[in-house]
Amino acid sequence: MAGMVTRLHLQADQSGSYRGMSAQYSGEGFADMYFNVEAVAPEKFSEWVDAARNVGVELNVTTYAALAKPSASIAPFTYRAVAPDLFDSIMVSEMQSDDAMCRRNSTSMRAEK
Repeated sequence: MAGMVTRLHLQADQSGSYRGMSAQYSGEGFADMYFNVEAVAPEKFSEWVDAARNVGVELNVTTYAALAKPSASIAPFTYRAVAPDLFDSIMVSEMQSDDAMCRRNSTSMRAEK
């Protein structure tokens, strides 16, 4: 649904590896969208963040376009940073696209005709 935002959550009481799955239908391959989550101590997480910020490319409009293409069985990877306001620009462009599932004022526009 255009404009809908979901968040990824894990509340782990102890360190370990946990299996996760996509809970939102997102098209072909949805049933195979599983992933592993590693719950670690805060210090280990900080080390991982520092390492991730020094590897790979930035998630920006160009790299997002590649990421958004249909794919399957892709190995996990990280982006070193996210371009400012990328999320908002994606949401706005999707809500204004011809493929958007919801339209702002669509019923009132029909009523005026």
